[in-house]
Amino acid sequence: MGRKYDIVNKINAGTQRPTLVIDQDHEFKINTSRAAVLSIMALVEDQNQKDTSYTESFEITDKILKIALGEEACKYIETLDLDFNTYMGLSTVIMAAIQDEDLEKIEKEVAEQAGKFRENPEAEVLKMV
Repeated sequence: MGRKYDIVNKINAGTQRPTLVIDQDHEFKINTSRAAVLSIMALVEDQNQKDTSYTESFEITDKILKIALGEEACKYIETLDLDFNTYMGLSTVIMAAIQDEDLEKIEKEVAEQAGKFRENPEAEVLKMV
């Protein structure tokens, strides 16, 4: 008889989505499904392959948040009127969730990329996402 591989626990763990807690009343599941991740990574790769304006970077971040969090979360986030860094930091949270990494690790990587940008302002604006 052939081997039997029981991956029920792995499958169950893989269907549990990470969550983003915005405030006491708002918690949203982060869509880390294969389809969502492929869509997000395509946006990031496209952004990294061309010169991206700040406006385009915001639009890409909007798309990433919509894919990862859904329309309801995006509408709520819009009402918060977040500052630039906080808003862009939401995409860092999404990337940490996608990679199943600690947020602090991803934030450190983003900070390192930002440091490289400051040293070389001709570099692409938001390759750090």
